[in-house]
Amino acid sequence: MPTREGDSILDGGYKQRVNAIAKCARVAHNYGDDVFAVQDNGWCASSATARDTYRTYGPSSGCLANGRGGGWANQVYEIASISEVTLTELGCWADTSDRAIPTLEGLDPILDGNYKARQDAIAKCVQAAHARGYEVFALQNGGWCAGARDADLTYKQYGASTNCGNDGEGGFAANQVYRIRVLKTTDY
Repeated sequence: MPTREGDSILDGGYKQRVNAIAKCARVAHNYGDDVFAVQDNGWCASSATARDTYRTYGPSSGCLANGRGGGWANQVYEIASISEVTLTELGCWADTSDRAIPTLEGLDPILDGNYKARQDAIAKCVQAAHARGYEVFALQNGGWCAGARDADLTYKQYGASTNCGNDGEGGFAANQVYRIRVLKTTDY
């Protein structure tokens, strides 16, 4: 599968790229490809024939748990449908153990591993919330993901907070809340 590195969406060095999987998916989609791969912690590849060729060298046990492949090991993804979305930040809001927005942790396999170490936490939370038809979702404490159909009515219940970090992933007892707006959906 040929590289797509060099596309302007694939910014910076691939090993340090933020949201590497989501960015590779976007690039593959822009090329009209429905299968793409991420290798070596962020390197992006796709092609029109990838569906037929990605098995050429057989399976590998060399992929990392973060979904970003491994050295000479492709983590392969299929784009079944892709939605073009925009996110609107709704601010930083306090939370308690009686959650303003219920957790999505453990409910979707995209929300992998420990949320504090999760790669591409925002993109993965968007996917988990959007797959359930939720318009409003939140991240807390470095990647914990929450969402609900009525989250737009409940996220403010404990008042505003100043505990969110600059990474967009909330803070301790603080939800960074977002609204998803779907611009268009393309099915393959």
